Amino acid sequence: MGLLGTVTEAVSGDRSPSAAEETFAYRCVSCGERFELPKSQMTAARCPDCGSRNVKDAGDR
Repeated sequence: MGLLGTVTEAVSGDRSPSAAEETFAYRCVSCGERFELPKSQMTAARCPDCGSRNVKDAGDR
């Protein structure tokens, strides 16, 4: 995760999903960052590094 994503996570209080919650892998089309989000957040997928909503399924779950 990039610096911006780390800072945003620290400020917002977001935590990694629990091991029991299914996650999906994404890749940001804008900056190339690869990240995972819990299934409950998949409709609001946004790159944690650059904030872009232009993300695609990374295909390597």
